[in-house]
Formats: sequence, structure tokens, C-alpha cells
Amino acid sequence: MKTKIGAIVCLAAIIISNTSGCGSCPAVCGFPPPTGCTMVFVSYHFPLPGEVPGGRQAQVNSSGCIIPDHVPPTFACGNANNIIVDKIITSPAPNCFNSFDAWNAQDPNMFHDTGEDDGLGDGGWTATAGYDSYGLMLYGPPYGYYAPGNYTAGWNLMISSGFMGSAYFDNTQEVELDVIDVITSQELGYSIITANQWQNMFDYEAFTVPFTITDPNHPIQFRCIWMGQANITVEGCGVAVHEY
Repeated sequence: MKTKIGAIVCLAAIIISNTSGCGSCPAVCGFPPPTGCTMVFVSYHFPLPGEVPGGRQAQVNSSGCIIPDHVPPTFACGNANNIIVDKIITSPAPNCFNSFDAWNAQDPNMFHDTGEDDGLGDGGWTATAGYDSYGLMLYGPPYGYYAPGNYTAGWNLMISSGFMGSAYFDNTQEVELDVIDVITSQELGYSIITANQWQNMFDYEAFTVPFTITDPNHPIQFRCIWMGQANITVEGCGVAVHEY
């Protein structure tokens, strides 16, 4: 009988508070979600006498939400109105990379010489065959400094209609991806992406370029150069340092 009553109380708590389990508090959302190899944590406290700033911490899930703990001394659930965020902390994900930076294509630190907003509201940038000019569809950030080591840069790219003078998924060169030393203009790594390297049309797929940093005083940039043959959309790019 006790088990049955406990189950009823638990179910009632789920319905009333819209939580994922008995005793859990409702999610508080709106935080930056984790990206790639980076975990995100929120350091927070409640507006209570003697409450220490930063005394509590919760991990942000993939939807940008945290589940706060209960507010003492009543142990009611915390919510967006009584949680004071002290700072947002990032940490490398285990068994992945020990550093990760990422930018979407319309990040203010990224630039374009050709193409336009993809119009989907996802931060993507599109170059259209027969309309846009050959050139840099994405490059930046303006000053990227990294310690000596081995890295991998990655771009999320989609190919769609608009091939000019070529069949679908042949070996036509569509984009060049490279990492350059801004001081010397030396390519630290590059890759030419042809149409047949995509598995599908209208899907974002990741393409990577490994590179090595030897001089930490030279800024680098990540570039996506459009060849003008097909409609290409770049969602963004990122860089990760390899663990040793």
C-alpha cells in the first residue's frame, strides 16, 4: 500500500511541476548549450540571507537548460525568477579535445566577400551559382592565437542545386578550406572539397583540415573559399586541439 501511495504522489508531482521525475525541480532554460567538445556549467545562488554567490552549480544540457536544486529552508523548487546567475563556465568534455572554439557563419567575428544570409535563421551563409562571385564566403576570426600544438579545423557545409557545367556529385572543385598564418600568409593546412565528397544534397556535412601551430605569436584565420560552381551553404567552423 505504501508503494502505491508513493507512486501516486510522485505522478502528481510530475503533473503539477512538469518535471522529468519525482523530486526534481522544473528546468530553467535560456543558457548557451554545450558545443562540440565543450561542456557548459552555470554557477548560481538564491537571493537568501547568507547565501554565498557561486555556491551552486548545474550542468547545461543540449537544450540550454539546467535543473536547479531546492531552495532552503523551505526546499521549494528554484525557478528563473529567484536564481541569480554568477557566471557561465565552460570545460572540455572528457575523452575528446582539451580546447574547442566555434563560430557560426554570421558570428560578428567572421567575415564574407561573397554570398548572403541563407534566410533560414540558423546563422548560415550561402553562395549561389550564377549569382555570386568566386571568393571568400567565410573567413576569420580577426585575431586567433593558439599555443604550439596539433589542431583540427572543421567546417559544416551543405551542397544544393545550381551546378554550372558539371553533373551532380562529380569531381568538380566546390570549395577550398584552409588555415593561414596572417603574418606570413602561409597555409598551415588546406583541403579542396569536390562535389562527390558530399554524401547527400541539402544536408550539412563536416569537413576537416589538420594543422600545426609552431609560433604562438602569429594569429591565424580559418577560410572557406567558394569556387562558384554550385550552391554552397556554410553553417560555421570550429577548431579543436588534440590531446596528447
